[in-house]
Amino acid sequence: MEDQNNLYDKLKKMIGDKSANINILQEQIDVKLQMKYFQRAKDIKKTLDKEYDYLSEVNKLYDPEVPTEEKQDLICALASFDKVDYYRALEKYKAHAEEEMQPWVTLGLQESRMLIESELLDEKQLFVSTGLGGKGTNLRYFVVLINNDDEHYTDVQKELIGKEFEYTIKKNGGELEEVHFEEKFAMLTCLLPIEKPVQEILSNTTKECNSFGKFIHEHFLITNVKKMTTDEIKEFLESQAKSDEFTIDLDQNDNPDNEIDNIDPKPE
Repeated sequence: MEDQNNLYDKLKKMIGDKSANINILQEQIDVKLQMKYFQRAKDIKKTLDKEYDYLSEVNKLYDPEVPTEEKQDLICALASFDKVDYYRALEKYKAHAEEEMQPWVTLGLQESRMLIESELLDEKQLFVSTGLGGKGTNLRYFVVLINNDDEHYTDVQKELIGKEFEYTIKKNGGELEEVHFEEKFAMLTCLLPIEKPVQEILSNTTKECNSFGKFIHEHFLITNVKKMTTDEIKEFLESQAKSDEFTIDLDQNDNPDNEIDNIDPKPE
């Protein structure tokens, strides 16, 4: 497996010598919906009336007769100002919002909070969002380990994988949330600090497991976009097998579905 720069290194290059506060989206929100929000928010900002009081329209958010798209636009507008009362209005609405609006208002709250913090702290704000979200300053990853013999893992192998990965991930400041075995796959969901070299950690742990018998394929699948089903994993592996270069490592840093945005209180 080739060495990859981790996401934290890329973030440091983005901000240069400036100090910055990194904000990680905590919730698990579909990546396509996130991209829709970011694009819509960008469009809304082009037509904002800075003198208008958007709080006067907040009641529309609670009106079942108001179209979803209109509510989404209002949330984007409220989230575009560094005003605490706008943030509180979004926060109050989130407690009562219908399920389909929860992801949208969550993204709006995140943007609003970053703008306010940027203004108060006079510090660049970086927003990192992925489909699987995170916890604190940790990003969540979905990892697939493939049995080297195309067989089900034995009970001993399952126990070894669980213990080794739990120990290593915890040692690196993370958390192993879930381990699930199905057919020839071991599927792990874990949290790791954004500054840690994720692929290196997982690769070294795989090698440690293989010191007890080379039963795990040296390549593994890792993504922070979504948890994959067994059928999706098989489909992905089949597509990779047909390509000229066979690799099943998904580098989160090269994934176009990751979103990194920044807010600078004093843009040049």
